[in-house]
Amino acid sequence: MNARLCTDDIDREFVNHTKFLHTSSFVNREQLEMQRELAKRIHNKTKLSFSPGMLCFKYELDDLTELIERSEVVFLNLKELKSLTKEDNYEKGAELLLNNICAKIVCVTLGGRGCYATDSTGESHLIAPYPTDVLDTTGAGDAFAAGFLFGCFFEKKSLTKETYIF
Repeated sequence: MNARLCTDDIDREFVNHTKFLHTSSFVNREQLEMQRELAKRIHNKTKLSFSPGMLCFKYELDDLTELIERSEVVFLNLKELKSLTKEDNYEKGAELLLNNICAKIVCVTLGGRGCYATDSTGESHLIAPYPTDVLDTTGAGDAFAAGFLFGCFFEKKSLTKETYIF
């Protein structure tokens, strides 16, 4: 179904009246172009977050640079970060996105080890996960992104406080 979505299907007036727009992975070139076009056309007051997901394995960093630059927050898991940056160390990979691509906040989920969150001011945190019995990880990254965005931008918590709500 996602492959059928095109720019004309998106109500830009509605999007321009939102505080935040979260975009996620689409696997074909047309949807990537649609996300780029949308990022250019939305009002600067509308903050954007980006979770490239499967795009990291299909495209190069240069293909995603525009979206990363326009985003307030970029969410990746460890495999996605490695694929995109060619960096085995998640701190160095996140630093590359911050310094070379001008990402503002980078969150790297580390599975059972928690998450690493860092921002353009140099603040960074490795946060242990809340102990729980995991039954299924489907949607875990999306749930994490939703909670993080809500805390940071609607509750106006700092990066330090935000990562501890999980």
